[in-house]
Amino acid sequence: MWKKILKHLFLILNIAVAAGLGLAVAGFYISPVHAWLPAFFSFLFPFFLLLNLFFIIFWIIQRKKWFVLSLIMVLCSWEPLMACYQFPLFKTKKINKGYWISLMTYNVRVFNRYNWTKDPESGKKIIDFLVAKNTDVICLQEFYSSNKGNFSTQKICQAFSRYKYSFVHLIVTSASGNYGLAIFSKYPVVNRGVIRYPGTVNASIFVDIAVSRDTLRIYNNHLQSIHLLSSHYRMIDTLSLNYGDKEIAQFKNIFSRFINASKKRAIQARLLKDHVKQCRFPVIVCGDFNDTPYSYTYQVVHRGLKDVFVESGIGSGGTYFGIFPSFRIDYIFHSKDLLAYRLKIFKLPFSDHYPMQCGFTWKPRYSN
Repeated sequence: MWKKILKHLFLILNIAVAAGLGLAVAGFYISPVHAWLPAFFSFLFPFFLLLNLFFIIFWIIQRKKWFVLSLIMVLCSWEPLMACYQFPLFKTKKINKGYWISLMTYNVRVFNRYNWTKDPESGKKIIDFLVAKNTDVICLQEFYSSNKGNFSTQKICQAFSRYKYSFVHLIVTSASGNYGLAIFSKYPVVNRGVIRYPGTVNASIFVDIAVSRDTLRIYNNHLQSIHLLSSHYRMIDTLSLNYGDKEIAQFKNIFSRFINASKKRAIQARLLKDHVKQCRFPVIVCGDFNDTPYSYTYQVVHRGLKDVFVESGIGSGGTYFGIFPSFRIDYIFHSKDLLAYRLKIFKLPFSDHYPMQCGFTWKPRYSN
C-alpha cells in the first residue's frame, strides 16, 4: 500500500521536474522579451538536470519504464548541456596555421575601486598580472581610470607601455573617476567603434587589428547586469523560512530585476549579433555577458560561432564567483575559420570574475 503511494508520488515529482527541465530548455531558445518564465527556469537548468538524472537511475533500479520520461528530456537538453561541462578528451592542441595571436578578457571590477576584496592592493595586482601575462590583446570590462593617482590614465598607459595601440570607451565620466570598456593591442588598430544599447550604461566596443596582411575584428562586451543591492546579497546569504513582508518584498524586487535584466540582455544580444553578421573579417567576440551557457543570450551570440571553452576548456569553466557557486558568464566566441587552443581560466581573487586567456591561429586569407 505505502510502496504504491510512494511510487505514485515519485512519478508525480518526476513529471514535475521533467516539465521544469523542459521549460529550462525552452528558455535557451525563447526570448525573455516574449516569455519570461522559461528564462527563469533556464537559470535553474543544472538543478532540473540533476533531478532528472536521479529519476533515470531511480526508475532503472526499480525496473520501471518511467525512466524514459527523464531520458527524453535530458536528450532534448543536449545542446545547453554540452555548453556546461567539458571533459579533458579530444581538446584542441596548438596547431600553427599561419597567423596566431593570444587574447585575454577580464572584468576587473573597476580595479577594486571600492575595496570589495578587502585587499587595497587588488587593483595593482590586476595590472601586474596582465602585464606579466604579456598577451597580444587585452579586453577589459568595468575598466576604471581616475583623474589622478595610481589609476590615472597616464599611469595605466605607462603600465601597458608594451601595447602601442588601444581603444578606451568611457561610458561614465565624473570627478571621482571614469568607467567603461578598454582594448589594448600590440597589433595596429585600423578601425574602431561602439555599439550602444538603449536605456542602459552597458555597451560593446570593437577594433579591427592588422595582423600582417590580414584583418581581425575583436568585440569587447559588457551586457546587462541584474544590479543586486548589498541588502539583496545579505538576504540571499542568510536564507530562512521565516521571512516577513519586508523580506518577501525584497525577493519580489530581486525577481523583477532578474527578469528585466534578462529582457535587456536578449535585446542586446540580438543587436550585437546583427553587428557581428555584417563584419567581413574573422571575429573574436569576448567579454562579460552576465548570462549562463544555458540562456537565450548565449544561444543567440554563440549561433554561427565557436565557443573556446567547448573547444579547449575542461570542467565547468566557472568565471564568476560570489555568494553563488562559481558559474560561467564570461565567454570568448570566434569565427569558424579561426582555431582556438589552450584556454586558461585563472582563479584569482582580485575581482568577482576570473580572467580568461586563449590562443588563436588561422590561415592567411591573402597570399604574399
